[in-house]
Amino acid sequence: MLANEVNFVKCCQNGQFGTARALTTLKRKGTQIDIHTQDDIAFKFACKFGDLFFINWFLQHSANDLRSSSANDLRSRSINKNTAQQAFYEAIQNNHFEVVKLLLKIEDETGIDQNLISLIPEIDIHAEDEKAFISIYDNEHFELAKWLYKVSSDTTLSASDITLSASDITLSASDERKNPINIHAQDEKAFRQVCYDGNLQLAKWLYEIGETTLSARSANDPLRGSSEAKDRRSSA
Repeated sequence: MLANEVNFVKCCQNGQFGTARALTTLKRKGTQIDIHTQDDIAFKFACKFGDLFFINWFLQHSANDLRSSSANDLRSRSINKNTAQQAFYEAIQNNHFEVVKLLLKIEDETGIDQNLISLIPEIDIHAEDEKAFISIYDNEHFELAKWLYKVSSDTTLSASDITLSASDITLSASDERKNPINIHAQDEKAFRQVCYDGNLQLAKWLYEIGETTLSARSANDPLRGSSEAKDRRSSA
């Protein structure tokens, strides 16, 4: 990797995206920078810092690279799939709501061209046993936690359809086509984590949602549902 590419990555890592862009304009011999170096790591850092301007810039340059590439090289200029998934985690953990919507291509209001957004591969909300959802542990992330759970249950909803109280979320046998986040993943890690951190608001919400999902299971499997509910109450 060229020295300027090292500096480019360091600038992105530190959130200095203006300097990073400036480095790419240098025209001297040996200074050309591949913005896709290290599997598009610059894109991940932009999502971490919530810099929509740089994200748009990165996608625009990726599109230009696509136009100038041969047919055999087209795939190499789309965003690296693993990096995009990591970028999603970074946006979640840093509460960058607009970036999360952009990456999931749901309710995106950034104004970024849809053709550019198509360069971002599909994100798996449930990857690594609900890693994204479990990482939401701060009360400042409460609205994001509720939104993410809601859209995982029904990705066809518009912004006006999103309601955020626990009472709005019901599951039944007819909901089998949906794939809601499993809030009990990793042995109730999300619930245990918010309790440990003293985040009462999130803890209460998770408990209410947990009771709702257990009730739905009980309707389909009374023995299993009642047993889980009993275990949950005894550990509360």
